[in-house]
Amino acid sequence: MTSEYDPDNPPIGIPQRNAWDALDLLDAMEASNAQEPTWLPLIGDTCLRKGFTYIIGAFPKVGKTELVTRAIAHWPAETVLYITEEAAETWGTRLLAMKAAGEELPVPGQLKLIHALTDAAEQGKDSRDIALAMLKATSASVVVVDTVREILHPEDENDNAKVSATIRPYVVAARRGGKTIVFLHHTTKRGGKGGRGISGATSFLGVVDGYLEILDGYVCEDDGPASPERTIRGRVRLGEVSTTYYKREENCFVVDDDAEPGKRRGRPPSNASETIFTWLESSPGWWTEAAIAATTSIPRRTVHDALVHLVDVEERVARNKLGRSTVYSANEEEPLEN
Repeated sequence: MTSEYDPDNPPIGIPQRNAWDALDLLDAMEASNAQEPTWLPLIGDTCLRKGFTYIIGAFPKVGKTELVTRAIAHWPAETVLYITEEAAETWGTRLLAMKAAGEELPVPGQLKLIHALTDAAEQGKDSRDIALAMLKATSASVVVVDTVREILHPEDENDNAKVSATIRPYVVAARRGGKTIVFLHHTTKRGGKGGRGISGATSFLGVVDGYLEILDGYVCEDDGPASPERTIRGRVRLGEVSTTYYKREENCFVVDDDAEPGKRRGRPPSNASETIFTWLESSPGWWTEAAIAATTSIPRRTVHDALVHLVDVEERVARNKLGRSTVYSANEEEPLEN
């Protein structure tokens, strides 16, 4: 980060135009107080750059809506239009839980909820048309679309052209209005580094300025309840995203400054993970899950979970595509033969 968020002195940005002479743009930037980026805190050291467009990906029920809602309360100078797939009762329950836990709540008039699916059903319109109209008309400085799949419902999430055509009108409208827009989306079961875990086409990442992933790692199928530990990380144009480790506790989130990446608190390293890593390290080339399972005599599901951990959490193993198969290697210099 290069500047702290000051709610008493929000930035005065440059005029919104469709075309600029480069030196006129430089003069406008120097005349504004927006020369240094302004950051909206999300959690810990992880922030959103004001005026940028983001996509935040997480597996369902990991807590992306709760995280963003709690962050909004720490942006008192911002007004937020939240276009949600959820019912009013769900939001009422969430806000009651926040109040009961003594957490900060949005100030009066700060957060406006639009239940787009209900509006669409009542008006006989498409929810994405309602969302775009609201985005263009609102005076809010921040707009959240939760979720892309339900509100904007791209025709084919895996088609780059169709995804871009769906998302781009909202990005353009936000930029013209000088707004920050945040899209909430889902991640795949397999996960992946460098944004590859975010579900669908790469246009989900290419159209926006930055992305964040909320990772729910450390859990194997036979480990019992899901871990409360979370990692949020990402990338953004013209800057960096600070990675934050935090724990989801009852009705609140707590930053974990003592987190040990790659290790689950109170649990020894997985024997299966170590066995698989040792085998890959001594076996040059790229290997499928099936080949690893057959050679090591480790159950296929255990191999899958261990590889997800080794790739996404410990980052000791590389993952790649060979035709239609996913392959793995502990020797990243190994060429991938076509």
